[in-house]
Amino acid sequence: MKSALAVLLAGLVMLAYAMTLPVYKDENAFQLRYSEMRSGDSAAFHALRDEQLTPKYRLQDYGVCALLLSGVLAVRHRIWRMMTPRTALPIVAAALLAPALTVAASVFDLIQGMERGEFPHWADSLGIPLMGMPVLLVAALVWSLAHLAFLSGKRRSGVPLRNAFARGANIWLLVVAAITLILTAGLLVEGAYWFAPAGVLWLYLYVTLAAARLPANESKS
Repeated sequence: MKSALAVLLAGLVMLAYAMTLPVYKDENAFQLRYSEMRSGDSAAFHALRDEQLTPKYRLQDYGVCALLLSGVLAVRHRIWRMMTPRTALPIVAAALLAPALTVAASVFDLIQGMERGEFPHWADSLGIPLMGMPVLLVAALVWSLAHLAFLSGKRRSGVPLRNAFARGANIWLLVVAAITLILTAGLLVEGAYWFAPAGVLWLYLYVTLAAARLPANESKS
């Protein structure tokens, strides 16, 4: 609990300090040099923005990441004791919700980027990438629902989720779970906390399916 409180405090401090910072070191200098740029020179724009940007947004993002991490630390013992559900309903719900949260996070990422001035005025409209979100949703749903095929046959309930990594577990589910964990951790390192809920749900889906599919003798390990 002490570690959770320490991380929580660190997150609050980062968020509080971020509120005191301006977006740019010198707003007038940034706007002047930006107005003098040749349209289409995106490299120069990003170089100028990186030069003038204060740690405000970075501290905001890492502050929220710290708050999320503190929550995980606070309930880590409960997470360790989680079991596979008695019915398939929570697994099906995760398979439906994970794609929706993935798309929601992607939309948030685009809109937040626009509001933070990450794109120059000559960049393409957000309408173009936003039009691809329904395609992303359908593809993610097809992917997640296809994994519900692992529910067919004998499924075990009341098995600790940590047993998903026992001998005899499904290799495919372990591989996609490992990739999901790495990708989610990488996004959090970058401060992209808005992808964390989707990452957790994807991870829950794969790990729960792997634990539920364990042979009876392996699920007791």
